[in-house]
Amino acid sequence: MGVAVWDTYVVRNDGNKMHFDIIVLEEEKNINTIFQFGQDYLKDKNVNSEILTSKECEFCHIEEASVK
Repeated sequence: MGVAVWDTYVVRNDGNKMHFDIIVLEEEKNINTIFQFGQDYLKDKNVNSEILTSKECEFCHIEEASVK
């Protein structure tokens, strides 16, 4: 199973830059869905950030996911 990794950077509430990856199935092409995964993650971490755009989040690479 291939997954797409989206390299994401946002500014946290304290002003520091935060990096995280959004990982979706390789077939997922809807950018709004991908950005929503990022927003959901930030909400879970209590990080208020501006809306994710291609400036903060960009496709990085595809790799094979291992299932253990």
